[in-house]
Amino acid sequence: MASAAVFEERRGTQLDDTIPFSCSFDEPQVEGSHVTYVLRVQRGWSKDDSWVISRRYSDFAKLHSDLAPSGLDLPLPPKKVFGNMDRMFIAERKAALQVYVECVLREPVLACQLCVKRFLDPDNYDVAVDEEALRQVSMFFRNEPTWEVVERLPGIGWRIRRHYYVVRPRDSPKAVKHMLTLLPPGPQLFLAEKDLVSFFKVLSGLIHPNIVPVQFSTWNNSAALLIQPFMEQGSLRDCMNPKVKLRQPYIRKYASGGNGLSLMEIRKYCRQVLDAVKFLHDKQVPFTCFHAGNIFIDGGNVKLTGLEVAALGLPSPYRHYIITLKKIQTKEAEAVYTFGHLLYELTFGQMLKMPCVEQIPATCHPELKPVLESLLTSAGAKSGMPSLGSLLASPVFPELPTALMDAKPQFKVGSKLKESLRVAKQSAESQLQDEQKKVTQLRRINTAKEKEKAVSEEERRRRAKAKKKSLVTAASTTSSSALAPSAQKSPQAESRGAAASAAPTPPPPPAAPAPVASAPPAAAAAAAPPPSGDRGSLLSSISGFSKGGLKKAVTNDRSGPAV
Repeated sequence: MASAAVFEERRGTQLDDTIPFSCSFDEPQVEGSHVTYVLRVQRGWSKDDSWVISRRYSDFAKLHSDLAPSGLDLPLPPKKVFGNMDRMFIAERKAALQVYVECVLREPVLACQLCVKRFLDPDNYDVAVDEEALRQVSMFFRNEPTWEVVERLPGIGWRIRRHYYVVRPRDSPKAVKHMLTLLPPGPQLFLAEKDLVSFFKVLSGLIHPNIVPVQFSTWNNSAALLIQPFMEQGSLRDCMNPKVKLRQPYIRKYASGGNGLSLMEIRKYCRQVLDAVKFLHDKQVPFTCFHAGNIFIDGGNVKLTGLEVAALGLPSPYRHYIITLKKIQTKEAEAVYTFGHLLYELTFGQMLKMPCVEQIPATCHPELKPVLESLLTSAGAKSGMPSLGSLLASPVFPELPTALMDAKPQFKVGSKLKESLRVAKQSAESQLQDEQKKVTQLRRINTAKEKEKAVSEEERRRRAKAKKKSLVTAASTTSSSALAPSAQKSPQAESRGAAASAAPTPPPPPAAPAPVASAPPAAAAAAAPPPSGDRGSLLSSISGFSKGGLKKAVTNDRSGPAV
């Protein structure tokens, strides 16, 4: 596990839930009758923020069951009853589980689920967030008896710390429903306690035709609580997925994507969104967290919600992309980049799962393609984001008739609160720039380490290859040395034999007189083999052989009959 100091530091501040996880597998551990898979989890880009967890196959199966409502075909390896302790099988399953985890983390709808975060980071996500939210809501209704809870809507949003309840006034008909939202602050909170109280006090006075009105809002020292009208028509994302229902969990509604809107709808809705965002930024409210899921349809127009995020310091779902783009350093540039992701989803019906693309798909509307290229391509990101004003001046998003406005926009913010909001915005921008520098430095270090590792690996392979070659050469030299004596002896013997056969035959020696008494020894000497094994000596002995030295044999014939 990670060191205690690291975990203590991470628990001391509110985590940024938008920072993605990465995961790799170490060597599995065989413990008795089961196998434990060791996972090394990293949060963000720094390897210092990493830890090790152990999971059994049953834990992966439980996670797979929790993600089943998404309807996605995730490649979990099948269960095996017999032979699951085989070493080869364990290695194959480890590789398959690595692929499975990577597939889960690549899907934004799955990666933001609480079950995934608890699976990979149990030390920070083991708190019962639902019970804590219910406790705070119960305390609120003790002090506000005019409201009552109708039902809880679990998991309808992507933020795991935001909680939704359907409420209604006690003195109103049951058909009148409102949405209560409870949300704690985030890691980029720069407003003081008194400024938060002031902000949520004046938030109910905000009026804009493209912003959902707030009936009630308050800050209770640990979370913000808002009550707004219940938008029965659903969000833009619901409109692109007509089969889904507003009350369904987020993972069930949006995992498979939807269909893009028509060009006329896109131009109209985007113009309304830009008007609302520009209005908020002019009031020093740096609202950047807007997407197709928190922009609602109301009578043919769109209305934004979630403004409390700007004051509570909660990051947008695209912040981990923005940190990698050095040209995005202000809240306005962040809002423009976020608008690019919104425009992409409305056009293609799918969320963009990367910071930028090299080129916009060919199926894009010709009128929208230049805008998307300036916001979401790699070349556009390097040149910087346009301003909100330039987007509003673009003929792609023409100004709408004033008749469509229900009321004149207004938001009364005191000078002290406005100054506090401005300072908080500057602090958030400075934090963003510092994080971008850290990420850039970490990426350079990681790239250098990867190159060094690649060079080391190549050097290791080169040395191994050279060592193998030297061993083969040495073995070949030793074999040649062992065969050298026999190879040299055979030609010499052949040369000697050839010389002997080529030499002339010597004349036979003169015949010796046959002595009477020493005939047998002479015969024995004549019959003895030549002392030399040389071929020439043998031929001389054969040539000098004399029959006179042989003893005359006497035949004793006994074949006749005995008388």
